[in-house]
Amino acid sequence: LEDGMLQGLGDDDDVRAPLPVRRETLYGDTPMIVTRPNATVAFRNFEEEARQSAWDSEQNATSSSRDNLASLYRPPFDLMFNGPFDKAKLEASSLDKWLLINLQSTEEFSSHMLNRDTWANEAVAQTIRSNFIFWQVYQDTGEGRKVCTYYHLVSVPAILLIDPITGQKMRGWSGMVYPDSLLEDLMPYLEKGPKEHHAAQPQKRPRKVDQETSMVRQ
Repeated sequence: LEDGMLQGLGDDDDVRAPLPVRRETLYGDTPMIVTRPNATVAFRNFEEEARQSAWDSEQNATSSSRDNLASLYRPPFDLMFNGPFDKAKLEASSLDKWLLINLQSTEEFSSHMLNRDTWANEAVAQTIRSNFIFWQVYQDTGEGRKVCTYYHLVSVPAILLIDPITGQKMRGWSGMVYPDSLLEDLMPYLEKGPKEHHAAQPQKRPRKVDQETSMVRQ
């Protein structure tokens, strides 16, 4: 049996032929790229970058601070009548409200203080909305110069309480006026409007000279 098996193994007809050698090439595969460190990055100036970052932060902080200041001293646009002085008088007269005007100067810090402390005060703002027409203007504008000339204003900021029917100045303030003081001074004008104020005024009798002159003319 052993001889038969050995003889069978040695027979060329029964031995399997060796597998052919195959060589395959892969196409489309992305080759792996080994990057070398950049010499420029390796020698970064961290001190200069830190200084630049600090400068950028300072600029951002300055810009934010400037915006906050502008918001703090901004005019009370929500209270202001938008239009010229004559239209503000007409509006106040038609609504039977007193006309409160504020002449300002960009060069006087008291003007900015009025915006920050007085007109931004909630009690003052509520009183103005209910009883007054509020008009604010810079003194170096056309409307501002006209009002300054008409009411003989020599310094600003100035606050004037105007009778819209006659244009008469009822009350005036100069410089910085704090909320409590302004509210106290405005109290007498909260009880009645301009029309009721005029109705309560005694009618002036014509003078005797005027009567005689009228008779002569007739």
